[in-house]
Amino acid sequence: MRCMRRLSGEDATGAVLACCQEPALHLLLQHVIERERRGDYLGKTVQVVPHITDAIQDWIERVAQTPVDGKGGVPDVWVIELGGTVGDIEGMPFVEALRQFQFRIGPENMCVVHVSLVPVIGVVGEQKTKPTQHSVQVGGEAGGTHSRVALMERGWSLF
Repeated sequence: MRCMRRLSGEDATGAVLACCQEPALHLLLQHVIERERRGDYLGKTVQVVPHITDAIQDWIERVAQTPVDGKGGVPDVWVIELGGTVGDIEGMPFVEALRQFQFRIGPENMCVVHVSLVPVIGVVGEQKTKPTQHSVQVGGEAGGTHSRVALMERGWSLF
């Protein structure tokens, strides 16, 4: 998961966009372990949900408040990229954290875009949408929700 560095500064609308670094999972885990050793969890067993997912959400909120335009104001918009393959176990804490995050900030304040490659097969140029259909289905089963679906062909990049 990362925020897009190329979106720092002001865009054509004048909205200030966030710029941040990638969260290193080992640092998030270390933070949770330190909190557990301090007794913040009152002796309860540390679990992915809610402890790791809460740490991810806290990281998002902390980074979202970081000024990026040199004027000291907080960004109007922040873009988070959650990359990887839908359904991989390694990304599940991040998917769950973003699912929960919409309830923390309100669903009206969050737009989730599922970006998918649409392969073009052979010289005929036939587009195949089955991989996108499958990734949307698996993502939904994993708890991911999306407001929009963006499709791209080979050689084109969203960011």
